[in-house]
Amino acid sequence: MRIHRKQFLIGCQPKKIKTDWETLIIGKDLYLSYCPDIPLQKIRDLNGVEWHLLGLAIQTNKEKNDPLSEIGSSFTNDVRELYK
Repeated sequence: MRIHRKQFLIGCQPKKIKTDWETLIIGKDLYLSYCPDIPLQKIRDLNGVEWHLLGLAIQTNKEKNDPLSEIGSSFTNDVRELYK
């Protein structure tokens, strides 16, 4: 398998595919392992749940705030509606 830059893996164990990869716990027994070249932003919603945005999250609706602000001002159950 050939590993390229800007890739990630979500699984039940942390995996350092390359020595410089980072790992985060993102849930009970759930890990995000990722290339450090991927932009990663973290935010907590109004319920205190932590969210991770990988790559470049861009708001396309001029009437709304940037994605991190939208998540940060939303309750967990409403976050799914934000990315429709």
